[in-house]
Amino acid sequence: DFHQRVYAIVRQIPEGRVCSYGTVAKLLHHPRHSRMVGQALKLLPRAYASPHLPLPPQPEGAEDDPNAVLPAPPPNPEWVPWHRVVSSSGVISPRGNVGAVRRQGEYLEAEGVEV
Repeated sequence: DFHQRVYAIVRQIPEGRVCSYGTVAKLLHHPRHSRMVGQALKLLPRAYASPHLPLPPQPEGAEDDPNAVLPAPPPNPEWVPWHRVVSSSGVISPRGNVGAVRRQGEYLEAEGVEV
């Protein structure tokens, strides 16, 4: 499946680095399919979009203690770091969802990438 192959390539992009849609397409041996790479990332299943799995439900009464330390969320082994894929000019590709553009910039900045 094309989408699964895109996700496998994107998972290999190291933290703090970016890759273009076109480069991902070339790595898939489909150099003219950069828009399909973008579409695959746009349709990324929710289960793959977060680096952490949801926290399990809190035990009864745990929410009553405001000083209680919450456990760290477990890592998501299926995570696809979609935010590391940018346009060929190295900028975040504009899209209809302004919130996603802002979030992508925040994620990249948190990894030390200049946006």
